[in-house]
Amino acid sequence: YVPSCPEILEIRALLGPPADELARFDVQIGEMEAALAELKGERDSLKTAIDAHRALISTIRRTPEDIFREIFLSCSYGSRRGAPASGAHLQPLAECCVLHSQTFATYTGPE
Repeated sequence: YVPSCPEILEIRALLGPPADELARFDVQIGEMEAALAELKGERDSLKTAIDAHRALISTIRRTPEDIFREIFLSCSYGSRRGAPASGAHLQPLAECCVLHSQTFATYTGPE
């Protein structure tokens, strides 16, 4: 079916109001998406601040340094002090023990 010229004009006239409503919806959706993006940005900023403050009170930060020193020494020297740790199975554990606190422990702990 191919509409005639008068039918085309009638179809265009019928499509006018729905097309206008569609354009209004698009504008409203755009405004809401912009507001949502702004809210998400504010939420992300607040979450970042909260996470940073929660990190300050985490359990690992309250662990005494002598505990880290003992863990580091155990990882570095194996079961006996003065005996170097050997074996490939100890390597990942030794690498895991090198944290900021353990680095401090190596400089402040006994030789």
